[in-house]
Amino acid sequence: MPRSRADLTPQFDTMRITGDGVLTVAGRSAPNAKVEIVIAGEVVAEATADARGQFATLLDVPVTTDPRALTL
Repeated sequence: MPRSRADLTPQFDTMRITGDGVLTVAGRSAPNAKVEIVIAGEVVAEATADARGQFATLLDVPVTTDPRALTL
């Protein structure tokens, strides 16, 4: 069965940031796709999905009290 376009768009399953700025991001996308993690319009990391379309990554981000948008 063909996958829909919505199935290919990267999606968050988990996102967590600690008080010292360690960010965990996990989710789903197209199989073997490169997923960019974008904060405030800037690519801060990349992850590669596995053959089932699952990805996860850990990264350090600067700690701030300012709100920022995180997108894939």
